[in-house]
Amino acid sequence: MPSLGTLSPEKFFPNGHHRDTLTNTYCVLLGRILAEFKDFSWLQKVLPAHIYHPYQTEMRQKSEVFQLPIIL
Repeated sequence: MPSLGTLSPEKFFPNGHHRDTLTNTYCVLLGRILAEFKDFSWLQKVLPAHIYHPYQTEMRQKSEVFQLPIIL
């Protein structure tokens, strides 16, 4: 196991594909905020409805909610 002195800060920052994905996600989110203003309403037509992520198939599944009894 590496010691804390040998770890470089670059290990904690996104790089490569992760950085590109994060930048693209930020652009979509910023576009959604701007689209709420009248002058930028055209952005709603060009922004994707969903942001791609690796768990899309799991998120399409319906969630089941179970009510648990509350103990007072």
